[in-house]
Parts: sequence; C-alpha cells; structure tokens
Amino acid sequence: MLGQAILELEEKLKAMTDELATIRRYVEQLEEDNITMQNIIRKKNMSVSGRGNLISLFEAGFHVCPSHFGEIRDGDCLFCVSFLDRDRSGKD
Repeated sequence: MLGQAILELEEKLKAMTDELATIRRYVEQLEEDNITMQNIIRKKNMSVSGRGNLISLFEAGFHVCPSHFGEIRDGDCLFCVSFLDRDRSGKD
C-alpha cells in the first residue's frame, strides 16, 4: 500500500518535472522572440505611426492580431489581415 503510494507520487513528480521543462523551453522561446522583435523595432526605427508599426511587425513575420500579438507567424493570419484592414479605416 505505502509502496504504491510512493510510486504514484514519483509518477506525479516526473510529470510535473516534464511539464516544468516544457514551460521553461516555452519561456525561453518567448524571451528570444521578444529580443528579436525589439531588435527589429530598433533596426527599422519604427516611430512612424501606430499603423506603420503594426504593418512592419506583420511584414517581419509577427502576429499583430490581439489574440496572438507578438508571436511568430507561420504564413498569413486571417485575424491579422482583418485587423490591419479594419485599422486602415481608423486613425493612428
């Protein structure tokens, strides 16, 4: 009985350790993406306008839609495109 409880605790500990390692890798990737985005912003001196900044970020391969803002895109995102189209009619 006690041996079984210890085995279950060890299994839970391993699962938690694996999950923590996954979270750490995710955080490291987010930090790298953040540095990349900051470098792009500095490099392009994106102080033109809010809309110009969003377009530059989108063209650099980042999401500009509210739900995934700042994440790296894999191809076009309909949410980003519609967000930029909607923003076109507004002011900066």
